[in-house]
Amino acid sequence: MRHAFRPALAGLAFFLLATIPAFAAPQPMPPALFYALRARFLGPYRGGRVLAVTGVVGHPNLYYFGSVDGGVFRSEDGGVTWTPLFQHGPVASIGAIAVAPSNPKIIYIGTGEADMRSDVSLGGGVFRSTNGGRTWHAVGLTKTRQISAIIISPHNPNHVLVAALGHSFGPNPERGIYMTVDGGRRWHHVLRLNDRTGVADLVADPDNSRVLYATSWSAVRPPWTQYPPLEGYNSAVYRSTDGGRSWRRLKTRGLPLARAGRVGLAVAPHGLLYAVVSAHPGGGIYRSLDGGHTWTLVNADRNLWRRGWYFGEIFVDPKNPDVVYVPNTAFYRPRAEREDPLVAPAHEIEASRVLLGGVNMEGIAVVGGQAIDLRRGLVEPGGPQPSTVDADRDALIDPEDHALRVVGRNPHRVEVVAARGPLDADEVFAAVE
Repeated sequence: MRHAFRPALAGLAFFLLATIPAFAAPQPMPPALFYALRARFLGPYRGGRVLAVTGVVGHPNLYYFGSVDGGVFRSEDGGVTWTPLFQHGPVASIGAIAVAPSNPKIIYIGTGEADMRSDVSLGGGVFRSTNGGRTWHAVGLTKTRQISAIIISPHNPNHVLVAALGHSFGPNPERGIYMTVDGGRRWHHVLRLNDRTGVADLVADPDNSRVLYATSWSAVRPPWTQYPPLEGYNSAVYRSTDGGRSWRRLKTRGLPLARAGRVGLAVAPHGLLYAVVSAHPGGGIYRSLDGGHTWTLVNADRNLWRRGWYFGEIFVDPKNPDVVYVPNTAFYRPRAEREDPLVAPAHEIEASRVLLGGVNMEGIAVVGGQAIDLRRGLVEPGGPQPSTVDADRDALIDPEDHALRVVGRNPHRVEVVAARGPLDADEVFAAVE
């Protein structure tokens, strides 16, 4: 009986094998199976260099940053987590961001980074949100290409100034400073230079928001350059005393502008200005006590102004006008123990001096084992929660006690870029690349 069953099984197996093609063609997946799938955001978890950073007055844990090629992000917990806000926008490069001091729901972003690196990304104008970044509307200036700064009136969120550097690879007339008083419906070209010179920096006087300063810069990236751009000698400092409606070029006695490239500005109370000037010779940190008419060189350390076409920014401590911060290949501030710290050589703090409490922090050079990693919850016990802006390594001024904080993992490559907060904010923000 058992032997009679074996031929039957063999016959059945032969029949089944014969009905299966030698090379069965794959069957198409029914499209209905994909209807329930939704795309989800996977990054960037590190956005690269960051130029656009801002906090929100009265909300110490609320921050925004714009990556140069990664969109806009928001943190509501002091930098522990970040939410993408512009992942569906038409462009990814963000050059400037500003929150209206009178209404934190209103945000403007200027697309197109203004740091003239070899991998610069172009923008598509200015975008506005009236609901804290949930939705965005294009409000013009699409041909400006690279936007370096945005200033919003502290009293009127519809009064906005935009600094445009312009086309990175050729001439275009859409450079200079634009102003709107109706939230972007109409723009006025209030500072028009020429088709090769744009505006690299735009700052407001903390004592009087109607007083503003701007610097011009001529730079282009032809296809045969590799790292630095070609710079012209059209750098100058301009001043407005009517909220940006009209501008006047300052004589700036003492500044080596005839041979200068990019110039960054910072304004302290009572007419005190600082400038970081990239020039050969004559580069360094300059100070003006009369609103920008005359300048004195206070620090010629090359570490403060080298690669000025890439960095070229300076920030002043809102609580102490004698303390300035300069982002470059490290983050610098003056030595506090000198009688006149601005004349001292630039101080680059070593990792052994980076304390968790932040009290003695003066600068950042190497961020190593003593740095704080917010994503792992390693904040100082009992202290205020620091707020950060970049995914890997950050430096900032804490909004509670105004001490410098550091967040980081990689001690091998540290470059610092920084951005201002709102007009009347007390914070200075910096992101480390």
